[in-house]
Amino acid sequence: MNSKNKFRAWDSEAEIYVYSDKQYEDYFWSFEDGVKCFRIDDEPWSIEVGDPEQCTGLPDKNGVEIYESDIVIVYEYLNGEIWQGHLHNAIIEYLAGHFVINPCWCHQSINGELEIIGNTHENPELVEDG
Repeated sequence: MNSKNKFRAWDSEAEIYVYSDKQYEDYFWSFEDGVKCFRIDDEPWSIEVGDPEQCTGLPDKNGVEIYESDIVIVYEYLNGEIWQGHLHNAIIEYLAGHFVINPCWCHQSINGELEIIGNTHENPELVEDG
């Protein structure tokens, strides 16, 4: 499976991520009418789990795949060096057909210079206000 075609979904009840490229006894993915993840609950019923978050297909500086809703450290540079004290937390989002870093004041592309420090589900406290 191409990494840009990989997804994950947050199951808020079980408090875990479910990944589309892994096998689970209690979960399954459907790609017929959009991308959806379901938890099997007293067959034949199933419950849709969270919104799917797509993999960017790119690694962070530690080689970890970056997904939507990941919180990353954005480093600001001055003359090719990290600008001391200018580190910002930002969220990876998929908008208008592109992966972006939000807040949009970040003028950095999604590349190996980013570092994942959490995600919006497990670490909401890492998101900076304003």
